[in-house]
Order: sequence, then C-alpha cells, then structure tokens
Amino acid sequence: SIQLYVTNQNEINVTANQTELQAIYISDMTGRTWHYDASGTHVKIRPPVVNGVYTVRVIGSETTRIEKVILNK
Repeated sequence: SIQLYVTNQNEINVTANQTELQAIYISDMTGRTWHYDASGTHVKIRPPVVNGVYTVRVIGSETTRIEKVILNK
C-alpha cells in the first residue's frame, strides 16, 4: 500500500509498504505535470508550485495511488 500526506509546509510525504516507489507525478488542473524519480519506501517532495489543487500519482512496483491534494503556502 502507498500512503501520502501534505505537511503544513506544503511538503508531500509518500510512504510505501510492501512495494518499492518508482515515480511520482504531480499535475495541476491545467494538465501541467512535474515528474520525480523515486526509490526506496519513503520520499519527501516540496514541489515548486503555487497554491491550488493538484493530482498526485504515485507509481510503485506493485501498486499505484492517485490522490487529489490541496497546497496552500
């Protein structure tokens, strides 16, 4: 399983159990996407984005998780 949460500093934390993280994609509502390579089971990202709603797609070796997050700096 993959869990993700946003801290109050707009840092996105991703933790994986029983899967290896491979990539993270963060997309805004216009379709602009930022790609981050990932490895291991824990990743912290502070994306260079403005306030808004984003879709975060986390790709693991065994599973994928897609979740909407609100970033508010």
